[in-house]
Amino acid sequence: MEYYVALDVGGNSIKAAALNAGTLKPLEGLDIMYEKVSNTFTYSKITTVMNYLADQIITRLDSRPPSGIGISLAGLIDNRDFTIAQSPNLPALNGKNLLRDISENYQCPMSMLNDALSFTLGEYARYDRRTSPFIGITLGTGIGGGVIIDQKPFIGYRGYGFEVGHMNIESPGPVCSCGRSGCLEAFCGGFSLKRFYIAECLEKGIPVSEDIEISKIAELAGKNDTAATDLFHRMGRYLGRGIGSVLNLFNPQVIVLGGKISKSFDLFKKPFFEELEIHSYSATFNDVTVEVSADSDLRHFTGCCLVFKRKELDNFVLY
Repeated sequence: MEYYVALDVGGNSIKAAALNAGTLKPLEGLDIMYEKVSNTFTYSKITTVMNYLADQIITRLDSRPPSGIGISLAGLIDNRDFTIAQSPNLPALNGKNLLRDISENYQCPMSMLNDALSFTLGEYARYDRRTSPFIGITLGTGIGGGVIIDQKPFIGYRGYGFEVGHMNIESPGPVCSCGRSGCLEAFCGGFSLKRFYIAECLEKGIPVSEDIEISKIAELAGKNDTAATDLFHRMGRYLGRGIGSVLNLFNPQVIVLGGKISKSFDLFKKPFFEELEIHSYSATFNDVTVEVSADSDLRHFTGCCLVFKRKELDNFVLY
């Protein structure tokens, strides 16, 4: 049986899975593997972890070579030569040609996509190919997105297109991880949400851990914690405002939300749709279906390996 190795490179961990080359589903009996990473890791250390995880999967499958290795990575990837222009979570990758360096160790096709685009392609694989435009939005530590038009991803001139998290929503506004202010990510990204919540608690004299996770804040919101509830309502309003502009630009048929924050959709659903309707034409608002991914982690794996199966995505593959 043919299989693919899929690697998801994030700011906190690198995950690896083996997918059936036919179904793009994880192989039974082989768990998803991961290793912790941090933004202090050197380039050599990052590539060592990636090689280790890929080799572990290959070894567990009786050393049978994979039909391809797909990489999903948070960052700006130059689609002409696969150079990483910028990786905010792992700065050691900046300016590196990670795909070519990793490929020296394996005799199979390789791919590398922005993680939000990988997610979008993974979700798109579940729909009729005539669904267009199709948009994926990832709500995690940062905000990312991907667009599929007539079966092909819109990537822009060099591959940096649709950085939806860095649309300016309000100026002046809070400083974003990109260094600018007022970005959608600065209002709705996980790092910013934690910062807002901690600041609100400290102002009210409420004890709070600086290491609090978004999942815990969501849990508190479900227990009517006012600061947590207000935080998600505010996030929903800004997210609706930003995606309202996306509706006007692309008139999408489907938008799928993914990432860890999307799991708390019920907490910001009402203000999100209210603002989405206000900030988009009624025709585009009525056209779109907004859904939440059932398994966004898996879609990253699926998306970066889908490119091996479809000729229209061949420009994402290094042979």
